[in-house]
Amino acid sequence: MDTTVKPKHGVFSNIAFSLGLLWRASKGLIFFVFLGTTLGVIMPFTGILIPRIVVDEIMAQASPLRFLIIMAVMAVVLVVLHFLNGYAQYFIQHKAGSVAQAEYTALLFHKQITMDYANREHPEFLRLIRRGWRSNCNLTPAAAFIHSLSNLSANIGGLVLYGGIIAFIHPLIIVLLVVSVFINSLLQRWHRRFDEARREHVTTIERKRWHISRALGNSTYGKDLRMFSLTGWLLQRAQLHTKEIRESDKKSAKRGLLVSVTDNLMALLRDGGAYAFLTYLLLSGGIGLGEFVMLFGAIGGMAIWMNGIITNGSDLFRGSIEVSDRREMLDFPDASPAGGKFLSCATAPEIHLENVSYTYPEAEKATLKNINLTIKAGERLAIVGVNGAGKTTLIKLISGLYQPQQGKIYCENTPITEYDRESYFGEITAVFQDIHLMPTSIAGNVSLQQEPDREKVRNCLVKAKLWNKVNSLKKGMDTNLVRQVNEDAIEFSGGELQKLALARALYKNAHIMILDEPTAALDPIAENEMYRQYASLTQNKTSIYISHRLASTRFCDRIILIDNNEITETGTHDALMALGGKYAQMYEIQASYYGKDKAVAENV
Repeated sequence: MDTTVKPKHGVFSNIAFSLGLLWRASKGLIFFVFLGTTLGVIMPFTGILIPRIVVDEIMAQASPLRFLIIMAVMAVVLVVLHFLNGYAQYFIQHKAGSVAQAEYTALLFHKQITMDYANREHPEFLRLIRRGWRSNCNLTPAAAFIHSLSNLSANIGGLVLYGGIIAFIHPLIIVLLVVSVFINSLLQRWHRRFDEARREHVTTIERKRWHISRALGNSTYGKDLRMFSLTGWLLQRAQLHTKEIRESDKKSAKRGLLVSVTDNLMALLRDGGAYAFLTYLLLSGGIGLGEFVMLFGAIGGMAIWMNGIITNGSDLFRGSIEVSDRREMLDFPDASPAGGKFLSCATAPEIHLENVSYTYPEAEKATLKNINLTIKAGERLAIVGVNGAGKTTLIKLISGLYQPQQGKIYCENTPITEYDRESYFGEITAVFQDIHLMPTSIAGNVSLQQEPDREKVRNCLVKAKLWNKVNSLKKGMDTNLVRQVNEDAIEFSGGELQKLALARALYKNAHIMILDEPTAALDPIAENEMYRQYASLTQNKTSIYISHRLASTRFCDRIILIDNNEITETGTHDALMALGGKYAQMYEIQASYYGKDKAVAENV
């Protein structure tokens, strides 16, 4: 269990952050927090002040009329205070926390969608984001952070007020109360530190359990789970992780029970001694009956205030830890922050890589090293190599999703890190191995816009040879996709998804086209046809293709082979075959799979 990880942000800093979220979301709620906190002190005080007034009036033999007037005024004041307090507490308990939660969730979504893509695969960020989402649960201390802050402030205010009244009568009572508070606070701190120490351990286990839960609930895992009988194994792992968390929770609960029992014993000694001393003062004539009634209530109130300080203070510290977790995730730095030069290409650009190397976080060796490559404007480049050679990594570097640890990547003779990130992305259209659909209409999936140009969508579907299918549907391009969200959605076949991806690429009409094995699920002939279709529809674009089937990339202007993390061969298909190197060897092996007649392979 890791006991060294400490929150990066302090309590006061987290209070300012949380109130800032609330202020940005709803300034009026700040007023209700302040009002509720103030009334949280005043309301209990009326409970000890009014009995004293009543006793003093009775002892002074006040007239019935005076007594009735005083009672009526106090009743009106109490009604007004109760109404205001109930109204304010409603906003604090049911509005302030949820509004702050919603504001934080919006920040969390914004962070995830705008940050560097590489951060999503960074182990440290994965740890932080799991913590951040965990703290966003409605039952966590972070969710009640503002409520705890309001209660703690009210408890401190009440303690100061009641303490001043009691100290005015006799300071010895205050000493007795402070000693008990000090002992209880030490025990609460002991319990809280244990929970802080187990935080990393529990977060790690929950991340594993979350992944298992995702696998069990995700339809894409369904076939493998059933065919390989993995359900039992995954459930067993989930139960093991649940047991680990439960054991950790039990240890925390035992410490909490010890703190609670000690607190009750201290309360018995504290309150018993204070009441005995107060009775002695009354009997000895040190105080009057009215003062006795008020102080009797004040001592009981002091105990409530002090317990509230301990409890709400502990809740505030726990909530602060989770708020700090949120802020650490939000503060996670980007290697390529937004801003910089705006890139707008009139024609296909040239891309140049100079001594580029990249190593994944916590990897033992570089995935790519010393890559020097110039992709000419309008060139069709194929990248080939065995699995794990670094082809996709190179694509992600060129597209700006990754930033190299060494070397630079230039677009139009300017390092891409100097461009505004969004403007650079705007010049690239990429089709990756996994084609992801949005839970919206076909038109929305082609355009990836809320209000697509419908005529443009139609033209792109026609060029991608998918319009006949779409036009045959009852709702046409307004037909929904993704059945998990839309009940009336349809499902496309693998080939139709490829055509949809082509239509999406055509709609964006960017000057750089990247295809990272999007046709891997197709047969070789279908892949070859799809690649040639891409090539014919994206002329005058700088195009980069990745494929394991070497025959599919023969139409490219140039082919590079990545081997042992470096570019080892480059040239046209014919030149590489004449070279007789690894490319030629790989090509011959693949061609042999098509039988004795290599003409089949040559035509693929």
